[in-house]
Amino acid sequence: VANHLSQLAGDLHGTIYINGSPSSPQITGGATITDAAVRVTYCNTLYQVSGALTFADQVINVTNLYLSDDQQGKAVLQGSIAHKGFGDFQIDATGSMKNFRLLNTTAKDHEYFYGTGILSGDLTASGPVNNMEVCLKAKTDPGTNIFIPVRGASNTVAQYDFIRFVNFKTRYQDKAAQTKQVALQGFKLVLLLEITPDAHTGLILDAKAGDTIKGRGKGNIKLE
Repeated sequence: VANHLSQLAGDLHGTIYINGSPSSPQITGGATITDAAVRVTYCNTLYQVSGALTFADQVINVTNLYLSDDQQGKAVLQGSIAHKGFGDFQIDATGSMKNFRLLNTTAKDHEYFYGTGILSGDLTASGPVNNMEVCLKAKTDPGTNIFIPVRGASNTVAQYDFIRFVNFKTRYQDKAAQTKQVALQGFKLVLLLEITPDAHTGLILDAKAGDTIKGRGKGNIKLE
């Protein structure tokens, strides 16, 4: 969990019963989260959190967990977290979001892309926390700005296999070439994203000279 979340803070109020041995405690009861915050490390997004939890035998149930960003974007999550003595956590959750900031990174955070991603849609997450399967179906909202830097004088756009210039008249005839694989560590991602003209993208050829190709459009992206 520490690899994915940071700046955990807040209050937990409720009644909790602890039975069993110190090495294998049995915890039951319920609690309410108030004035809480958490930062998602990979996305560099800080959220305010509130909601309710119930504790049963080796499982934590989340009735409704409310998250908000600093731009009044909202999300709500439901589900459960199974565990073995508060280890080997397994996630099973669903959620929805509206104008929610899911990405807030700079060039120092990620080598291949960075920027602000604001989305509305639904998600599911399941599996162990160190190898989760996440499916997100969403559309871009106003305020979305993604930048892709092309680093180094010896690098060209052609060396980046996730960037392709296509002939729009023949793009549907080259389905096989449109499929690319990107290795992700720590989770499996399925992204079904509807791109709207609200989203802006910049291909940075030379950051010092301000040489950038900017554009926007509409379409659908599927990443697995």
